Order: sequence, then structure tokens, then C-alpha cells
Amino acid sequence: MLVGVRGLGRGRVVRLGPDAAWVSVEEEEPLACDRLGSGGDSEPLRIGDEVLVALPGERAERGCILGRVESWTPSPEPAKSEPTRRIAAERLLIEAGTSLEIRVGESRIVITEKGDIILSGNNLLSRARRVNKIRGAAVNIN
Repeated sequence: MLVGVRGLGRGRVVRLGPDAAWVSVEEEEPLACDRLGSGGDSEPLRIGDEVLVALPGERAERGCILGRVESWTPSPEPAKSEPTRRIAAERLLIEAGTSLEIRVGESRIVITEKGDIILSGNNLLSRARRVNKIRGAAVNIN
């Protein structure tokens, strides 16, 4: 079925229904509209979104939302890292398939799937308020 188009208009989504999005264009009565598919996973429309609509030739026909109108913004600059990020939780679980590595400067902690824990850095300091124990099948110091 060929549908005539009388032009394009900018409008706002005023209602979302199971079979149409209703768009108000230039203060006319809201118009039932279909949405042009993009072939990808596009973000769903929300009430209040500004959209570009192909206006039908006859009022009894449905319009077609061609897309959401958004302000032009140039490509974003890389995100700046936060000086501190705190995570507060009763329990924090981090799972990794083969290994987990934490690096800061020349220091690192590596935990492997075989159960090895490797601490490396320029200096290694171990403090304990009570007994500081080193246990293993064999303990090598220097």
C-alpha cells in the first residue's frame, strides 16, 4: 500500500500505545505513528521525546517516526578518571576466569586460577597487630 506524504514535521511523543506512538506536531491533534525500524537495537521512545515525523497525506493515515531529534554533540573526549572511587558492601565478590591482576605503578598483585598469589613491588611490608604468621609446606626467606 502506497501512502502519500505531505511533508516532514518535528513533534513530541505524547502517548505510547501497544500499536502506535502518538505524536503532537505543531499543536495539532496527536497523530498515530509507526516507527521506522533501524535494523538494530535502538533505544525505545519515551513520552516527551522530540521526533522527526513523515506526515501522512490524509489525516486518517498514520504518520511515521523517522527518528529521535537530538542536539548535535561532537565526539566526547576520553573520560577523566576519578581521583577516588569507594565501594561499600558487606561482601564484595570479584570473579575472573583465569587470573585477576591489580597494578599501581611498579607494584602488582596477581591471583591465578591455579591458586597462586603473587605480590611484587619495590618494597613489601607486612604488618600485624597480633601474630604475623608465614605458613607453607616450605618457606624460603631470601
